[in-house]
Amino acid sequence: MIAYHDLQRRFYRKAYFTEFRPDYRSAGPGRPRWRWSTSIGTGFDSEGRLNENDPILFVRFTDEDQKVLVSRQPLTAAALFETRAVYAEIDHDARTVAGKGEGSPEWKKFNLRQQEMFYDQSLTLYSAPAHIVASQAGITDPIDAYRLAAKAAGIVLNLTPELELDCELPKRFAGEALGRARRLQEILDLGYIFAALAVSAPKYEGDDDAWLNGALAKVGLPSSEYILDAACKYLSLPTSNEPGDLMQIYLNAVSAGIGNFQRLRGSYGLLDFEHMTKCGTNYGPMALPHVVLANDALAASLMPVISLVDQRTMSNASRLLHDHLDEFLDACR
Repeated sequence: MIAYHDLQRRFYRKAYFTEFRPDYRSAGPGRPRWRWSTSIGTGFDSEGRLNENDPILFVRFTDEDQKVLVSRQPLTAAALFETRAVYAEIDHDARTVAGKGEGSPEWKKFNLRQQEMFYDQSLTLYSAPAHIVASQAGITDPIDAYRLAAKAAGIVLNLTPELELDCELPKRFAGEALGRARRLQEILDLGYIFAALAVSAPKYEGDDDAWLNGALAKVGLPSSEYILDAACKYLSLPTSNEPGDLMQIYLNAVSAGIGNFQRLRGSYGLLDFEHMTKCGTNYGPMALPHVVLANDALAASLMPVISLVDQRTMSNASRLLHDHLDEFLDACR
């Protein structure tokens, strides 16, 4: 449980390390001019000292007109997952309002809302990856930025252990903090890998796959197809002979997860709520696995594998799963 708690803490990194200016307002109407940069700090050990073995990659946003720091956001696996979730929601909403026409009040309101959220200093956990991609790829539309960031995040989140990054990458990415950058690469920090990928990417020319594969080649990784093939092979049912209901719950959940991956790999794992019911698993439509893994230990919720027939069902099931996890953690404290 200590290991699980540490993993959860590193996943978010937001309780202690996120900073933003609560009174920030843009200087005038229109899109503010934000500039981003990266820095590498560290966590602390049990005695409150800087821990060089625990580096943290930060994305810093500065308003160029007002010359003020707007936000300092740790770039973690949580940010990658949140960016993917935001894109799924934006894509769904965009399809809904598109039927009204691009000149409609609904479409204008939708676009205004996306701009406001994109430049909300309190929401950089969700937007930091998309900001990096937009800047490096030369993109002005937040929807395009979120889509490319979500696809790149999907590749990063599915990297298998045997894949290796270019050993010279830390020098190119953060030569002024080389030791910490090397440590981030050594521990395969997902935020670092994403940032290095986005910074190395070419300008976007309208082809998502070409943009992504160009970025992968720059950091020493194979094509997206190769990476997803490797991830698919990496997924397998366990061979444990452990009896009991717990193992059966585990097997059901792993099987559902494999089905989800195989059916969504063409979109880099991005959910499409409109077509979700058409890409089912053996247990029905898209399914929500519900198992917590910690090395060789296993804990499973008694909540059954849930067929995700629509967005509301997925939201309710996800909330229930979080409640089960919180109860489990409380019981172990």
